[in-house]
Amino acid sequence: MDILVIEAPLPGSHVQGKTTIQTATILMGLPAVIEFMAYQLKVYEQHRVLLSSVRKHFIGKGGLQGDVAKPLVWRKCLALGWIQPDDTDLSHDRSDAIAVWSYAEAEFAPKLAQPVDDLFVKAAQRARVAAAKVESTTPQLMERF
Repeated sequence: MDILVIEAPLPGSHVQGKTTIQTATILMGLPAVIEFMAYQLKVYEQHRVLLSSVRKHFIGKGGLQGDVAKPLVWRKCLALGWIQPDDTDLSHDRSDAIAVWSYAEAEFAPKLAQPVDDLFVKAAQRARVAAAKVESTTPQLMERF
């Protein structure tokens, strides 16, 4: 199943006075271009999702301002192991994209979705720590030729 899920652009009233007309044109036009390209590739199921819905799913709070929500989303990605502290790209754009992917998975393919609730995160962290301990205590066998 091919599906395109992208973040819906913010209405002009949300960014009024904070951006230029050129930037606003790109932000509104880019989703249309992506949707057109997907359609040409026969991806007919397309959805624009609200960032507030994505954040509600991913961090449990949908109404936060970006400067508050973005670090929370990033930390959640880190806690899930989807971003590593030593990755070259640690941007908030990347973690927002991962959150959109997680939302899309939960919304459109729920049987395949990985849970992102806090209970799951804690269990996953414990499993990673336990696996790291086992790996560090396993003796390395010399290779024989």
